[in-house]
Amino acid sequence: MGKLILRSSSFALLFLYQFYNNSLQPTPAPRSQPIPEPAAAVAIPQIPTIPAVPQASGATASLTPELNTKAQKYCKFAVSALDYDDTATAITNLTKALNLLQTGRES
Repeated sequence: MGKLILRSSSFALLFLYQFYNNSLQPTPAPRSQPIPEPAAAVAIPQIPTIPAVPQASGATASLTPELNTKAQKYCKFAVSALDYDDTATAITNLTKALNLLQTGRES
């Protein structure tokens, strides 16, 4: 019986030894894949510069109903331009509306 236990223990030790050594084996390095080429630079459209509008000093121009309607149209055009991500047109129309509201004149 002593030999049987010894033999079983030997197999157990051999099994553990092989298992332990196999688990310590380094894993092969993954194959390197080619580095993708960088994408071409995308040109970003430049927003036109708008002339500075004078700051409101608290006083606004007295508008006729026609000029009031025109200022509202400029604001509506600006909102419509933003619906199409056209910020340059939106800025232009808002600047026109602001100028009209501040000075009472169209530029």
